[in-house]
Amino acid sequence: MKLQHKKYWLQPGLLCLILSISSAYHWMTSQGAELDVSPSLTAPAPLTASQQKGYLKAQKRIQAAHETKATTLDLQGLGLAELPPDIGQLRHVQIIYLVGNSLQTLPPEIGQLKQLKTLNLSGGNLNRLPPEIGQLSNLQSLNLYKNQLRTLPPEIGQLKQLQRLDIRNNRLSALPPEIGGLQNLKRLTLHHNQLKTLPPEIGELKNLQKLAVDYNQLHRLPVEIGQLENLVSLGLPYNKLKHLPVSIGQLNNLQVLGLNFNQLTHLPPEISQLHRLEVLSLTSNKLQRFPTEIIHLTNLEVLHLGASPESLAFSVQFHLKEEYATTFNQVSSLPPEIGQLTQLQDLNLGSCTLLNLPPEIGQLVNLQMLGLSNNGLMSVPHEIGRLANLQGLELSYNQLKSLPPELKALTRLEYLNLSNNPLPAEVMKQHQQ
Repeated sequence: MKLQHKKYWLQPGLLCLILSISSAYHWMTSQGAELDVSPSLTAPAPLTASQQKGYLKAQKRIQAAHETKATTLDLQGLGLAELPPDIGQLRHVQIIYLVGNSLQTLPPEIGQLKQLKTLNLSGGNLNRLPPEIGQLSNLQSLNLYKNQLRTLPPEIGQLKQLQRLDIRNNRLSALPPEIGGLQNLKRLTLHHNQLKTLPPEIGELKNLQKLAVDYNQLHRLPVEIGQLENLVSLGLPYNKLKHLPVSIGQLNNLQVLGLNFNQLTHLPPEISQLHRLEVLSLTSNKLQRFPTEIIHLTNLEVLHLGASPESLAFSVQFHLKEEYATTFNQVSSLPPEIGQLTQLQDLNLGSCTLLNLPPEIGQLVNLQMLGLSNNGLMSVPHEIGRLANLQGLELSYNQLKSLPPELKALTRLEYLNLSNNPLPAEVMKQHQQ
């Protein structure tokens, strides 16, 4: 196939301009300079037919909301690639739903919505927020779940009334220090990002009650974490934490602490000061002993130091990471003081290399679930018969050759797993009945 050569005629002045630009480009690149080819400078792609249709629908709904002074605007699922700038007319709107669109950014006019309280942009394609987002002075809830954000603008810190910020499932590698300006923030969810640390300014969020940073790449926590005096729930599973700051002991109102699937080798003594803690999860870390600091947490209701082989296998399959099946806590024994945790309802010590149980296990009179699978237990103490409220008992994958007769005293027991033990067939049959 022959190529057809076409001649293009340029005016002399235009030709000189092109040659000048070309020369300047080659000179700059030869000097090692990097040219900023910003996406904002590139021409937007033309709208598809379906996007045009959605755009027209959005315009009509905006116009109707403007005429009726509506307080709610629903633009969900319209396939919008652009948001009509007319939206800036809606001075009365308080709630906007933009779920499931294809917006890459928002128009500057968004900052004119001074009465806006709720903005839901989840399930979209946002890769940047305009600085005008900081002008939403009455915004209380901002949902950015499942977008493509790599950064947040500094102006985010101007949202003084914001109470809920959801940035799950984005591509954030850092939070701006201005995040500390969100003085009324109560819930901050950051699951599934690429955060390696949190800024020190996180400690300025004095009203924060729930902080969830699951599934990130955190190597450490800032000391300022201890300044979150109203924090009730702190979720840090599936990170790379090797130690905790001693300041964590200052979280006097903390009730839930999730640390499973990290790389912790020990807990700081100060963790014993968390007297209101009710839930503590430490599954799949690198603890070398039972953390005796836990004994002082007398309000604990849920304590997980391990998990069953099935749940670990699920973690591998769901997260596609073999490390989740090979990282275990090495808790070969429990201290007698374990009996002091009388409020415990759920205790999981599966896959912890546990070799024996102390008689004091029988003092956990409120226990309802006890997980002991995949250990090296050769016997179960008779005192287990005192656990009158026990409903589930997991003993699979151990070395049990016999069971105490007191097991029959557990009249509320609904689930008992004895599989993969060298128990006599008649014992297995007896307890299956």
